[in-house]
Formats: sequence, structure tokens, C-alpha cells
Amino acid sequence: NKITAHISIQFLFASVITTTNRRHAMNARKDFIEYEAVLRYCCIKTKNNHEQALHYGQLSGYFTNDNKLTPMGRQVAQYLEDGLAA
Repeated sequence: NKITAHISIQFLFASVITTTNRRHAMNARKDFIEYEAVLRYCCIKTKNNHEQALHYGQLSGYFTNDNKLTPMGRQVAQYLEDGLAA
């Protein structure tokens, strides 16, 4: 039946969009949690000075010049999550 097939295709499309949106939201949340963990680590290293923490993070290779996590910053976030950071 054409109507049933059309409804099934619409449902499938809606499911794919919903799954994609959820995945994007989960990735954004994970990125935020990682960023916050590394920034908190840098704040501890700089005695809670936010500007110095960002600068320290950039000098250490954790943040880019526009304050995004680098691959090294993501690795530090993983170490922090695992309780292995010094």
C-alpha cells in the first residue's frame, strides 16, 4: 500500500533525524565536559585565575588560540576522567 509505505518512510526519516540530533547533542555535551575538566585542571595549576588558566592551557598545548580543545587537550581530559592526571 502506497500510504503505508509513505508513512513508513516518513517515520524512518524522522527516526534518523532524531538519532542524529541526539548523537550531536551527546557529542556537544561530551565536548563541554572535557573542556570544563581541562579548564578546571588549568585553574588549579594557576591558583584559580581564569585568564592565566586559559593562557597556561594554550602554552601547554591543551587549547587552541581560540580556546578550543586540541587533541592533546582531549587526551588530558581522558586522563583526568580516568584519575591519571598529575
